[in-house]
Amino acid sequence: MQCEWSVLQHIVLAVKLLVAYAIPDIPDKVAEEKARLEFLRREALKVLVYCLKIISLIVEQIAL
Repeated sequence: MQCEWSVLQHIVLAVKLLVAYAIPDIPDKVAEEKARLEFLRREALKVLVYCLKIISLIVEQIAL
C-alpha cells in the first residue's frame, strides 16, 4: 500500500511539472507587447539624450 501511494505521488508530481513547463507564465502576445514597449522606451530615451546634448551645445554658444 505504501509503495503504491509513493508511485502515485511521483506520477502526480511528474504530471504537474509537465503541465507547468508546457504552459508559459506569460502569454506570447503579452511578452511581445512588453518587448515592443521596452524598445520604444529605449528609442525615446535616445531621442531625449540627443535633444539634451543639442540644448547643452546651444546654451554653451549663448554663454560665450
